Amino acid sequence: EGELLVGLLLEKRANMGDEPVWCAMGGFVLPDESHEQAQIRESAEEGSLDTGRANMLTGMSLNPNRSFFVADASANEGMHAYGLWMPFEWLKKDHDESYKLLNFARIKNGGDVLRLFPWRKAINKSPDALALAAIAQLLAMVS
Repeated sequence: EGELLVGLLLEKRANMGDEPVWCAMGGFVLPDESHEQAQIRESAEEGSLDTGRANMLTGMSLNPNRSFFVADASANEGMHAYGLWMPFEWLKKDHDESYKLLNFARIKNGGDVLRLFPWRKAINKSPDALALAAIAQLLAMVS
């Protein structure tokens, strides 16, 4: 349909209030792990997705919390965002105009789900600054 979709995960985040919020999948890079290995592991853990074919989005690395973390973007340190192309046939439109992945297994932590939203809706749906920064990088790549 010519729409850029953004995957967000509904989950409770301790630093974002008492209710679950839509946010990007992600986590920390473990010792001796590359950014690519971390995104594959986190996507499998949080979203039950195989993202071995995901591509790192272009642009500067992001500092997820400039008040507490030191991340030198010129040294490729900081947060990296990834995008994954998938066939539209893998998706099913839901009543709220979001999309579900067909044959998608529920997440292990009690029913949180991954949904794909048109990018404009995703921007207004998520309080997660990291998700919004990744959407900006994605839009820069495809424009």
